[in-house]
Amino acid sequence: MYGLGVLLYELLTGGPPFPRAELRHPGLMEQLRVVRECEPKRPSERLTPGRRALLGIGNHHTTALAELDWLVLKCLEKERARR
Repeated sequence: MYGLGVLLYELLTGGPPFPRAELRHPGLMEQLRVVRECEPKRPSERLTPGRRALLGIGNHHTTALAELDWLVLKCLEKERARR
């Protein structure tokens, strides 16, 4: 389920839930800590106007954006039981 959330996030925003700059910290353990403990930004916060147009989502589609955010972030829940 988590992998599906990552895929949906990338399809919507054009990038991974955790920007590569955040994961460039030294060491694998720090990268794992970021993924385990930090929450990604909502996909709607990362959508550029060009990406919104490509997806056919206008600024007036706030309900659709909220639902997409909920769906993607539910798949990315840290606790397996909450996914």
